[in-house]
Amino acid sequence: MEIVPVPLWIMYVITIVWAFLLIVSLWVIVFGRQRIRQSSNNRSRASQSKGTSNILRSTSMAHAPDNRGNSMSIEVASGRTTDPSGGADDRSSREQVVATIMGHPVLCPKPFEHQLPDKGEDRILFGLLAERWPFVIVADGVSDSEGNGGDIVSGFGGNAAQAVAETAKKHLDSTLRRKHLHEILIHVREAYDQGAEELKTQKTLGKTTLLVAFLCEIGEPASPKAFWVYAYEGDGSIVLMSPQRKIDGKIWRTELLAPGQKYESTASISQGGPSVAPVVGCVAYEPGDMIYLASDGMDAVQKAVRQNKKVFFANYIWDCFEKTHETTQLYSELSNFRYDDDAVLGLIWTRK
Repeated sequence: MEIVPVPLWIMYVITIVWAFLLIVSLWVIVFGRQRIRQSSNNRSRASQSKGTSNILRSTSMAHAPDNRGNSMSIEVASGRTTDPSGGADDRSSREQVVATIMGHPVLCPKPFEHQLPDKGEDRILFGLLAERWPFVIVADGVSDSEGNGGDIVSGFGGNAAQAVAETAKKHLDSTLRRKHLHEILIHVREAYDQGAEELKTQKTLGKTTLLVAFLCEIGEPASPKAFWVYAYEGDGSIVLMSPQRKIDGKIWRTELLAPGQKYESTASISQGGPSVAPVVGCVAYEPGDMIYLASDGMDAVQKAVRQNKKVFFANYIWDCFEKTHETTQLYSELSNFRYDDDAVLGLIWTRK
């Protein structure tokens, strides 16, 4: 059989086609990998964008008002949203609130509450005033009080405590900004009259005590100053503890409102106004300070701690909280005491 040689031009064509196919194959491989990588990156960016959108959406809601007109604040430690107003319908969801004062973190943890089944007249609110100043407000409703006709009425103490506490918070929220200290004290004094006006508006016959404390930062940003502002009408406790104030190596308590001041009755707020002029004051802040507020229902516990543990109640709270920087152990121990009255306790603790 005779072999016919392939023309040279055909060999050229075959070589060119083979080279073209090789180039196309290489291009497809390289371009395909790039498309796959680009698609993967796009999906990653889309996922990140979605996450960022969720974060932004949550952040935008951080200080939005709820359906009761109360401000909301972000709980920094756990990332959960908390309601500093302390409404009775969401007490179980409230958590600690963290702020920064004078460059130091300030912790306002969830309060301790013990309500008797047949009373439930103590109220406690906590959170941030003007979205930045940590506060605690305590109101203890008076079980039996005199009505408009002179008769003794019962069962309105809880309503009065709720109304006055929320009114005080709302008033301070709307008026407290970076102002002079004397203006802040005036606004705090006004909150007591505002509470009485609210009782009159609601036609609430009950009476209540009112204790307020918060940490505020004032002055120019370049040279700020911080003060504990406090006020009270009625009995209970407002106690300041500071590692800067030591005697014989022990932290000494400063009783801004000493416990056990009630006689046959106590000062209170009613429709007619405060029964006596409320006390309003301030103390210079020192890094590491802790302040706590309590209703008079904690008086029996304070006496028991003093008798059984041989320490003042303020030092007992300090030791429990300083060890763990959280309230689980403290509140667990407080829940084991015997109570014959409603009792609430809230604190603000600062770090150096």
